[in-house]
Amino acid sequence: AGQRTGALPSYGLDARDVYYPDWFSGLWRVESKAIDVSAPLGPGLFGGNASLAAAVKELDAPPVVYEARWVRAGAAPYPLVADRPFNIASLAAATMGGADAILGLPGSNFDPNRLIFKLAPPDAGGQVYRAELGALARRFEPASGELRDD
Repeated sequence: AGQRTGALPSYGLDARDVYYPDWFSGLWRVESKAIDVSAPLGPGLFGGNASLAAAVKELDAPPVVYEARWVRAGAAPYPLVADRPFNIASLAAATMGGADAILGLPGSNFDPNRLIFKLAPPDAGGQVYRAELGALARRFEPASGELRDD
């Protein structure tokens, strides 16, 4: 089990999911590149000196290019949400050597605040990793631009 290294924020989950404006709808080409690496609490909380050095080395890597999709959370007028299973599969394929690197993604009926799946990167020597993504807190910013902290 993982170790918690910091305090939880004072706010909780403002909404069941993150909602996006209508202009996000559809399929997007994403280009992602790390531009900085820092370990303000020291390399120990970053995974150690080797992990920190590997992350710094990645700054010289080319951008990761993948597709991301936003869909309606139900029939209109439901809001747009990230298609997390699609986006996770697309990112894993771009970074781990192909679509076969990800196993057991949830279907259309899943909890957006807790996703569990398995990763099997081709260069991991047959090792399979269990990944669990959980939202513990989410801050909501209304259209006025003023942050809310409930």
